[in-house]
Amino acid sequence: MEGSTDSAGHTLDWAVRAGFADNLEELSKLANSDISDEHMYFVPAFYGISNPINDPSASAVAIGMTHNTKKNDFVKAILESTGFRATQILDALYEDTNLYPTDIYVDGNASKCDYMLDFLSRVSKCKIHRPYTLEMTSLGAAFLAGVASGFWTQEELADIRKVDAVFDSKLEEEELQYRKGKFDDALQRSLKWNEMAIESKSNFYIAILVLIVVVILMKVF
Repeated sequence: MEGSTDSAGHTLDWAVRAGFADNLEELSKLANSDISDEHMYFVPAFYGISNPINDPSASAVAIGMTHNTKKNDFVKAILESTGFRATQILDALYEDTNLYPTDIYVDGNASKCDYMLDFLSRVSKCKIHRPYTLEMTSLGAAFLAGVASGFWTQEELADIRKVDAVFDSKLEEEELQYRKGKFDDALQRSLKWNEMAIESKSNFYIAILVLIVVVILMKVF
């Protein structure tokens, strides 16, 4: 079973390009430096919302801001949004299979962000493992080639993979359910925002397709 949020890396890249910070590590520091009780929520629907909601017309939303909201609060909401979305997929997995992981292994450039991984551990109730080598796609291809050629065994690979950090933070259950509920509320407000634009675009493509079919039929007959 596979689930994708389609937005984790894009969301962090957007935060850097939008000027919240110069890099991912700075984003993490900004979020960690926020000691206020402000709780705003960010829905990273830059390309709609995928699993388990599946609404291509959804739009990115920031909600819950007050006159006390600072850049740190906004950055924290952006990073937390990736954890909320990942947990929605894990919850959907549990509903379909009655299975839920205890450990999550992450990689990629986004996994440089400590605050994001720590928050993911809090909302998912899982241990988050980050390897020393973040680009695991290319390393995985090398591992497979090594196993296929007999250079390594699968048991040896388990020793080669080194963990850089493990995040294992917890939230009180009441706070966890409250925060997840508030994010769900924010997400509901983002749905169908671009519905008319999506529908208009679909109608345009249907009209083009019909025109092409008509032209082909005229040439045939």
